[in-house]
Amino acid sequence: MSFLRQTNRSLIKSLRKVKGWPSLVTHRLHEKFPEMLGHEVQGIPVQLYRHDQNFHTVLSFNHFVEFFSGIPKLDLRVQVEAFSHKGRSLGRNEIVLQRQGALQVDLSGLFPDLDHFGLFSVEMKVRPKFIPELSYLGTLHPHFMTVFLPQDKLSSPQMIHSHKLRQGHLLMPRLHRRPSSLLEPIGDLQNLEFYFLNSSASLINAQLNIFDSGSGQQLGARKMKIPGYGVQQIRLAEKDLADHAKDTMYRFEYLFDRSVDHKKPILFRQFKNQIWSCNHT
Repeated sequence: MSFLRQTNRSLIKSLRKVKGWPSLVTHRLHEKFPEMLGHEVQGIPVQLYRHDQNFHTVLSFNHFVEFFSGIPKLDLRVQVEAFSHKGRSLGRNEIVLQRQGALQVDLSGLFPDLDHFGLFSVEMKVRPKFIPELSYLGTLHPHFMTVFLPQDKLSSPQMIHSHKLRQGHLLMPRLHRRPSSLLEPIGDLQNLEFYFLNSSASLINAQLNIFDSGSGQQLGARKMKIPGYGVQQIRLAEKDLADHAKDTMYRFEYLFDRSVDHKKPILFRQFKNQIWSCNHT
């Protein structure tokens, strides 16, 4: 039994060392044959969307290649794919960011059947494939902002930069523990809503641990299963917050049984004056 366990551990360590080899090989090929393969655009970022009574989601793009280079010769083709909160694909749509352009797109305009919340991914391609004057830029990475527009007239738009990547491969089991640096004052809050994103194709088990930041005492835990490319919402309503003293400061910790790239849940908080804010945790 110990021999099998040791063999499995050695295999997992070996796979972890070579798991990045496809992107490394692709990078080397793009470096060697740029005219044939074109500019390398690496990574497919993912982010949360909301489409409910509190928020809808707008994607904000600018022509970042021209911003850095000053050379207006490239079109950016953006392919957006949306998923339900259970990880079911809702389809793909392509938009073109023209030269010297900027664009804001309401996600519900691209996908009329959006779920109340879910995950979307953004893949970018460039046309023409290769421009020699831009070769010094090297590998390009997609950039965009996700804007959560509130339905009420009190809250401000909430913006999040998206850089965590979609993982197309299945993940090996590996416990990952991530403490959050946030402290949340209970006395000011009406709701806390956590959105856990599974950026991989694997089913993952996750857990939210809640602590009193002063005493270190664990106040609660919420377990969840998140399907591939799915999103799980954990909501702490006013009645849950009322179980603790008003001067309590919450501290959080997240557990994952696989190493997903998106390890920071998106937290929306509603204050007692009804104003919303959100951020990575």
